[in-house]
Amino acid sequence: MNLTPSIPHRQHYSRAVNGSVSHIDTTRVSDARSAFCSCSTLSESAGSSSMLQFFIRMMSEGNAMVIHAYADDTVKSLHERIQSITGIPVFEQRLIYRGKQLRWEQSLAECSIQNDANLQLVGRMRSTDHPQAWQVVNDMVALICRLCRGEMDPDALKTIKGLMTSYLNTSPGADNNRADNNKASDYFQIFMSSSAPAVLIMLYMSPFKVLEFCKLLRRVACEDLLYLACRSTLGFLLENAGVLRGSENVKRLVFMQEIFPFVRELAKRLLAGLDLSMKSPSGVGLMLSDVRDFSAFLQPLRTAIGEKVASMGPISVPSDGKSHKHPLCSEEIEILHVIFCKLLQKMDDCLNEMEVMAVKEGDVVYSAWSQYLSILKELNNISKLYQGAELELWTVLRQ
Repeated sequence: MNLTPSIPHRQHYSRAVNGSVSHIDTTRVSDARSAFCSCSTLSESAGSSSMLQFFIRMMSEGNAMVIHAYADDTVKSLHERIQSITGIPVFEQRLIYRGKQLRWEQSLAECSIQNDANLQLVGRMRSTDHPQAWQVVNDMVALICRLCRGEMDPDALKTIKGLMTSYLNTSPGADNNRADNNKASDYFQIFMSSSAPAVLIMLYMSPFKVLEFCKLLRRVACEDLLYLACRSTLGFLLENAGVLRGSENVKRLVFMQEIFPFVRELAKRLLAGLDLSMKSPSGVGLMLSDVRDFSAFLQPLRTAIGEKVASMGPISVPSDGKSHKHPLCSEEIEILHVIFCKLLQKMDDCLNEMEVMAVKEGDVVYSAWSQYLSILKELNNISKLYQGAELELWTVLRQ
């Protein structure tokens, strides 16, 4: 099949997955998206010269989104795409480039955005009367995020307390001046817009407490926004806290069984999203948050199962339907293999459809395609746990 050079062929995914094996366990979705763009060789000489590739970094997470857009696209359209990916409302976003906030009505060309530019996404500053307050809160959020990722800072808690004290002491009305009381609402909205409450909760809560809260919310509604936010927080904590490392077997077994329903739930969402990406690739069916959460929940499971594989070798999953006995979570291990097979088959369908669309539409690149690599990397990780699974994966990628 003859493809336009700027459209990713499935062998590009094969090389990207193969090239990331050495560091795949610590790769987040944002890194996978970046790797996709580097391996897909979006050649401007083969496509429109006005097509741009650039990065948007979220200050509170440290992750970068890879964006493809035309130079005449408006900043407002960019905000709308960010909302579809992150769920952050358009009116709560600010985009900063070269120290200046981008205006909605401007085009990317008017903002002088070029290939490989780095934009900063931050919460909207509701008032320009308190620049010092914004700086204090942003410094605190950045420090807490670094701590949650495992960075060490012996003075961190003292620093956070000092920043909080500084923020509160400089608030309007702190000196009981009634004239300033009506300004207090805007001032404290800075705290909310910077996601400060969320990161403070993340700092002081353990994965086990968040897990219990998630389980309660899950019984009510799996599509509730509070539940989805709580599930993402739990995934982040699981990925960074290493809660299953060094745990005794009984505790590890119980915890794996507790978090596995979230893996099954996210796998179903990915399968549905992949279906939508084939029917409407420009839509928002395949959510970045689902891909990221799936990766996060898988990491502790793979770590625990991988320790057994290291001593016993890859797991053999029987094809005759007989019960497979394994010292650790035999039922979950078998179900994870079923998830692997279903996602691999769906990815094969998606890659076939992508190649067909590449022939029909030429240089058009859809955002959903960049998330295919993230899913393939997780499948690559899972394949190392089961006999014959790696061969199945590479057979699909090398077709």
